[in-house]
Amino acid sequence: MAHRLIYWEDKEKTFEESKKSSSRVEFSKKSYGAYRVAKKNGWLDEMTWLNRKNVYKHPIDVVYKYHFKNENVVYVGRTIYPELRDKQHRTRENDTVYRFAKENNIEIPQMEILEEGLTVLQGAKRETYWAKYYEDNGITLINKLPCGSLGYMAKGKWSKIKCFEEAKKYKTRSEFQKNASQAFHISMKNGWIDEMTWMPKKEIYKKGFWNDKKNIINEAKKYKSVTEFQKKCGGAFNSARKYNILKDFKWLYKKERIINGYWKNKKMLFEEARKYSTKNEFKKCNQSAYWAAFRYNYLNEMTWFKDGRKKKA
Repeated sequence: MAHRLIYWEDKEKTFEESKKSSSRVEFSKKSYGAYRVAKKNGWLDEMTWLNRKNVYKHPIDVVYKYHFKNENVVYVGRTIYPELRDKQHRTRENDTVYRFAKENNIEIPQMEILEEGLTVLQGAKRETYWAKYYEDNGITLINKLPCGSLGYMAKGKWSKIKCFEEAKKYKTRSEFQKNASQAFHISMKNGWIDEMTWMPKKEIYKKGFWNDKKNIINEAKKYKSVTEFQKKCGGAFNSARKYNILKDFKWLYKKERIINGYWKNKKMLFEEARKYSTKNEFKKCNQSAYWAAFRYNYLNEMTWFKDGRKKKA
């Protein structure tokens, strides 16, 4: 990439390249390197043939995914430069897609375009839609940041006053983040979040805190069901499953009256099964759901169970 940027330091070549486009947006899409150098050197204002279109209204955005099918995980993203973004995912060591593939010793799949020809605002909404779609269908999302964020382009929209007005709609930081991710991240970045005293700061535990089984047990006692435990304190829940002590929390497994036919709903059944790491744990903790999975031949699809993997010959 560096040698291409040096190439565009030749002003005459960059100007010739820019004349192939009618707007700055189009120029940035067709020749990002030339556009980047022109912007850095302050040449864009001299390119009077390039219209300055509103990036929010111009249909330039693309929503895409990388689906690691065997691992049942997906990365959903959004960009106006799909070719450049694909290259970044494959070469940057700190990139989420790159790191996941490397850690699991697998190849990065092809980028699949889900939707294109969207405005940036439409793209943000559709990215959120697709992320929720895959999660609702039992596929794990590996994105680190919440989908739907507009990044640097949202800065102008979210002033301090507007962020505070938006934040007052919510009782917790997680609720604020879920419903207004752009305002939340800008508030975090600028340190405004600590001034929003009506939203308590989530307790931060020291590294290794959940390695102590006493801490896990004390946390688990705060909840009435496995679902509540998993939702409100995922760290403790995952450690309980790791140390195989989840089944010891009897108070979380009080028998509930299940509506006849409840486990016929595959989505509900899979959500329940994902709470457990082995088939034996699943069977012991929720027999009705386990036997429904057995009856409908779903157990083989539940590939996350440790005792369900085939041993190599």
